[in-house]
Amino acid sequence: MDTYPGSTDEAHPELFNMSAMPEQPKEQKPGQLSREEVEHFFREGYLVVENFFRPEELNACRDAIKVLVDDLAKKLHDAGKITKLYKDLGLFERLSEIEKECPGANIMLHKIGSMPQVCQVCLYKYHNCSRGSRLLGSTNVHSRRVYAVCT
Repeated sequence: MDTYPGSTDEAHPELFNMSAMPEQPKEQKPGQLSREEVEHFFREGYLVVENFFRPEELNACRDAIKVLVDDLAKKLHDAGKITKLYKDLGLFERLSEIEKECPGANIMLHKIGSMPQVCQVCLYKYHNCSRGSRLLGSTNVHSRRVYAVCT
């Protein structure tokens, strides 16, 4: 078997199994995940929730991130780290091309130190909704600085 940097033979199945599932509320509130959905999460380690965010919420986040990418591309271009701004490409293709020319650019984007307000609102919606609390076992859930742009 090939090994890779950071690989290990350790396994931690206790992270995603039924014994790790928090106690579920006696009555279900609107918007909460069903017991079957919560069980799927702890049995399989993931759950897909269709239409959790409205398209306009995600589009607003994507637009705000485009502004951050514009700023980053300009800084990298002005510093001679990239040869083009790639404005003719879509967001994800643009990020890929910038990353090819300047490895680590995607990390720079995360290290800006701020998140657009519209993205904060989306994260707040997730972390403070009853769906998140059903999986994590608390209604007092705090966000970590890990972001993903969904398509």
